[in-house]
Amino acid sequence: MLAVGPTGAAIPYLLAIAAPLGVIQLVISVWALSSRWEDSLVYFQESATDNHRLSEQYRKLASDPPTDARLRFEILGAVMAMNNKTKIVFKGWLALSHDERRDFQNQMTEYLQGSELMQKRLQESLTVSLGPVGGGCPCCGK
Repeated sequence: MLAVGPTGAAIPYLLAIAAPLGVIQLVISVWALSSRWEDSLVYFQESATDNHRLSEQYRKLASDPPTDARLRFEILGAVMAMNNKTKIVFKGWLALSHDERRDFQNQMTEYLQGSELMQKRLQESLTVSLGPVGGGCPCCGK
């Protein structure tokens, strides 16, 4: 009869190799979990995305140099300083007409100068779902 697997004489050697490797694997796994490597990974992925975005902006700058390079550089700095939510809102604001922008600015001023109760009520009224919007969100496109 043909046996499959290690012979009886090889088992002690295999255990002598596998046991230390298993302990090393366990130590590395515990170390990875306790030092929160997954948080570092997320940070590095976000950093890589931001670096890629910055690289693309500078490529555009190089391919189409503005007449006023200082102004273009300041615009790039302002865009990179915005977080993603701010960029979405700003992009939506840019899509508004001149009158809509003025109305938005007036509403924002009233909100910021309003009482906490008024601010809370306005926030609550804006969180009411109006259902799916045909064609997606005009601000973010989703």
